[in-house]
Amino acid sequence: MTDHPVELPEFVETEEGSSLYYKNKWLYSRHKPVSRAIALTAALPIQEECLYIVYSPCLWYGIPELLARLPATSAILALEHDPALYKLAQDNLPHTIKDAMEQKRLALMPYGLEANVFDIVSRLGRFRRVQEVILSSGWTLAPVWYKAFPQKLLQHFSDYYRSRLTLMRMGMLWIRNTLKNILALPPVPAQIPQSLKPVLVCGAGLSLYNALPFIKQSRKDFFILACDTAFGTLKDAGITPDSIVCLDAQIYNMKDLIGYKETGILPHAFLDISAHPSFYKNIFTSVTPVITQWAQTALLTRLLNLPYNFITLPPYGSVGITALALAAKIAQKEIWITGLDFAFTGGWTHAPGTHIDQHELAHESRLYKRTQSWSMSFREGTTAVNLFLRTEPALEMYHASCKTLLEQYKNEFIIIDIRSTHGLELGLTKIELNEINDKLFLDSSNSENFTQSGNNKPVCTSFIDTQEAHNPISNSHTVSNSQALSSDAVAENSVIIFKDFIVREYQAIQELREILITGTEPSILTQKLLELDYLFIHFPDYERVTALGLDFLKRVALACEYWMFYLAKICPECKRS
Repeated sequence: MTDHPVELPEFVETEEGSSLYYKNKWLYSRHKPVSRAIALTAALPIQEECLYIVYSPCLWYGIPELLARLPATSAILALEHDPALYKLAQDNLPHTIKDAMEQKRLALMPYGLEANVFDIVSRLGRFRRVQEVILSSGWTLAPVWYKAFPQKLLQHFSDYYRSRLTLMRMGMLWIRNTLKNILALPPVPAQIPQSLKPVLVCGAGLSLYNALPFIKQSRKDFFILACDTAFGTLKDAGITPDSIVCLDAQIYNMKDLIGYKETGILPHAFLDISAHPSFYKNIFTSVTPVITQWAQTALLTRLLNLPYNFITLPPYGSVGITALALAAKIAQKEIWITGLDFAFTGGWTHAPGTHIDQHELAHESRLYKRTQSWSMSFREGTTAVNLFLRTEPALEMYHASCKTLLEQYKNEFIIIDIRSTHGLELGLTKIELNEINDKLFLDSSNSENFTQSGNNKPVCTSFIDTQEAHNPISNSHTVSNSQALSSDAVAENSVIIFKDFIVREYQAIQELREILITGTEPSILTQKLLELDYLFIHFPDYERVTALGLDFLKRVALACEYWMFYLAKICPECKRS
């Protein structure tokens, strides 16, 4: 067998330089390849904070001229899918292109590095828009590959700036709650519940309300993991969830748990470290603390280094998606979903029984008929999914994140969608509630994920006792005196660790404040600032930290005063340190 020769681009001389002929295509003009490329770049709009995406740069015609016109906030990403054309581009780099690469104003990315495109672009700068640049016909060899990048990068930029705006608005509140909640953490965190029953994830969408009769009838056959917003709907139906997920930092969200005393103390909760401190005040029998890594901050890194069993999760942004991620840590085989609709019906943005619904009922009058819900349903930015459902950009973003997460779980779990016609499509197996056979739940022989008890009924192992989990030899729940003393010692040690953590933060801020007053080497100051990045992470221009601008440092000095006052307020030991 003879190897077929690899086809290479053919140089064809013209009156103003070389053109290229490759795979039965002219990649540049047959007559004026250089001037034609320069004319194309001259017609491009020049914008600030713009990433110019050059498809198949080949011989780089026109690109030095484009570089000369770009403002300092813009850059070029050159893409090449074909290996032969990628080698050609590397072998024919003009000096201006090499200099631009060294100055991080231009990058060349070949096929196979698509997963790294965001990292490559981040090294070029921060951008708000993209502009396609087509100077050769090389892109026609793989048009789908090239054309996927602008939308992908625009979405990435949008996500980044949305996150920045969220940090600017919520960053200080998250930090305040985190620091205060450190002192309120349970000395020994509850382990993640483990259930042999299917886990039913309950969001607060309208589909939850429609599923209530089924949930109530089959209550004993599920481990119910509810979002805090869904608690009111479940409570009104006489259903107490096995566990609740609470992430929200604002006190407004505490209203979701109004009436919890009617059901007794709730058994278990996953509480985010940045949730409102009121969530930590004896509402739940047991608490599993969660750290949602909402920012790459050194504070959370130090917190995770403490000898404490935190659960860490990515910043999904939605309590419903977070509940789904936690359900995967609880379930053995099956996860059922309701209430995660990512859409709403006109006048009903949430299920009946939720706090928002109760607010509408409380204000109802002859002239007020769910006015706020109707205005929210048709506010600017909402779009119609069909005749009955509407959605909005934020919900669509959460929907995309949910689908990505479900894609990761599809080979590990059986995931059942009981939302009926409510909600955006998730690509799951759907079961209509009126078609469900009771034997699916009541006959344990039909469900492999149930354990068998003596009376042939499903059994759920909802929680693992902390002492038992650490002692695999013992299956008894009897706690000896030595175990009790050991537990008390662990609890006391945890309290000391948490207070020491806050005191160390106070001392570090105090040291930075002294440095800002007296001065020091720029390298030392930069290091101290990066160690305490949460002082300025909410600044609109926080990325200027390494520039050490005087205006920036003055604002940091004010932040030092604020956080020293706050830490001394929540932990009096700080002033005695």
